[in-house]
Amino acid sequence: MNGPGMERQESPRAPKTSRLLPGDAAARLVARLARDRVRLRVVLGLAGPVGVVAWLQASPLWASLRLDLVSLDFDPVRASLLVAWLACLVLAVLAGALTGRPWLSAVTATAFLAVTHVGPWAWGAATAPPVLFGSAERLSAPALAGEVATMVAVGLLVAIPGAAGAGLVGAAAVELRRQPRRALAALSVVTLAGAAVVVGAGPLLRYGPAAGLYRPAGSGLAPAGQVLTQAFRSEAMDSVRPYAIYLPAAYDRDSARRYPVVYLLHGNPGGYRDWLDLGLARLLDDGIASGSLPPVVAVMPDGNGTVTPAAQWANAWNGADRVEDTVLELAGVVDRDYRTLADRRHRIVAGLSEGGFGAANLAARHPEVFGIAISLSGYFTAQGPVFGANPAYQHANSPSDLLRAPGPARGVEYLLAAGEQDLRYRHTSETFARELDRVGVRHQLFVLPGGHDGGVWTAGLVLCLQAVKVQVESGR
Repeated sequence: MNGPGMERQESPRAPKTSRLLPGDAAARLVARLARDRVRLRVVLGLAGPVGVVAWLQASPLWASLRLDLVSLDFDPVRASLLVAWLACLVLAVLAGALTGRPWLSAVTATAFLAVTHVGPWAWGAATAPPVLFGSAERLSAPALAGEVATMVAVGLLVAIPGAAGAGLVGAAAVELRRQPRRALAALSVVTLAGAAVVVGAGPLLRYGPAAGLYRPAGSGLAPAGQVLTQAFRSEAMDSVRPYAIYLPAAYDRDSARRYPVVYLLHGNPGGYRDWLDLGLARLLDDGIASGSLPPVVAVMPDGNGTVTPAAQWANAWNGADRVEDTVLELAGVVDRDYRTLADRRHRIVAGLSEGGFGAANLAARHPEVFGIAISLSGYFTAQGPVFGANPAYQHANSPSDLLRAPGPARGVEYLLAAGEQDLRYRHTSETFARELDRVGVRHQLFVLPGGHDGGVWTAGLVLCLQAVKVQVESGR
């Protein structure tokens, strides 16, 4: 006890120490590991999609998609921009589904777009300006900045809903345990939608939405012909080339009969099965059964080059691809292996778009092989890198030029068809028809409702085959 006048003495206090119980340390460690695991999951959820999309952009699928857009009259620069925006969307969707963080996923996808496409394009625009009047033009920095900002902004606006929608899909996946029926239903809808895009987007772009929408009135009642997938060894290309062949229903029943042959050329991008995808077998079955079309053998070659896929059904100027020669080789193979009427009067070459050019060019260059050419939405002057920069070689592969001078090419009958709304190809067909009028070459032109699409090509083929039905059957 302290007495009067005495100061109160405080006992010294021990310094404060934080005592961490073993349970607290473990909890903090677990929390830290959980945070690190979340960060790692987010990093992997972003890095994985970046790798997948980078791989996709280097794949043949992406190159084919770019060519699809070019075939729709987009120039290569705009086609590349569109597929770059698509890559941005795909990355945002994948990242959003894996991370569940739509904003971070959208920003990452936009940054990917900026680094892989917008930046290189801007650098090229800044360092390689076009030359006008002998001097490089001056770059407008504000205009370049505006273009860059617009490209990136479009990418961001595309990525945000993609990432957000994917986040909902990811949430549905998480709900599998708690509400499995609802989650499975949502995931099934998304899966079916994705499958529809993968399967249907290519044909939709190539042939148009009306392709395959209708069938002949008698479809299903006519005897069906056979479709065979074959291959032959091409000496010109030093490779095995695939093709499909249609044999009419009576081919096996009457072993003595021989048939005219129609060679059907696909467009670009495309493949030897494109005409089958357009319903060719069904059309021929019904047309032959009704008597509207002549019984024919139809051959569908592969016209893609190995160096230049868009080979224009021609031999490349440098000999790298010799697609024209493969068609001539195939004609010999078909005449050897099948019962054909092996003469020019009964040998028809037809094609759509790039194949329309190929049909007219092959017939004009080889009138001893093909007596009739059918060009559907085609063009008639050489274009594309396969012809190089040699004017003489371009001239030798341009039907418009070949027919200006008297010669065997004028002995071919040219049948043309184009869509009324397909302004570019309707114009080329009408111009070529006027040129044929001037030089007195037999021809017919059909302008059909529609655009650059499968409905025009199938209807045009039917009309053109009907126009030559008497000729091929009689051998005139």
